[in-house]
Amino acid sequence: MPAERTTLIEWDDRYLTGDAVVDAQHKRLFALARDVQTAVREGRLPQVQADALQSLSLYCVEHFAEEERLMEEHAYPAAAEHRRQHDALAARAVEMVKAFNKGNTLIGETFPEFISRWLRRHIGEEDVRLIRYVQQRVTAAAR
Repeated sequence: MPAERTTLIEWDDRYLTGDAVVDAQHKRLFALARDVQTAVREGRLPQVQADALQSLSLYCVEHFAEEERLMEEHAYPAAAEHRRQHDALAARAVEMVKAFNKGNTLIGETFPEFISRWLRRHIGEEDVRLIRYVQQRVTAAAR
């Protein structure tokens, strides 16, 4: 049964951090989250929904590794908390994908809203703060 109609996640330039690589990755995360929402919303086959969830989860891990590299490279003082948030999302995503794959289709209906809220908050606050810090360090080092 198709999920209740909710607003599909949309990229908005207010989430731009100023780092072209990170911004491109964030746009891809939004697109993958939208793919999950669309698959659920349209009631696509469970395997299609599971594949979309898996793609998003795998890309989150790849993106988090890039951010964590930046944090380490620039000695980001809030790195431990930022990494904790990444770890918590990754664990939740893996848990939800496993539950979905075991037949809990309700996960497919709740995960899109969860990831949508998480991405908006994390990118809009935490990642913007991280990139500002990195940019300040780079600017200071260039002087």
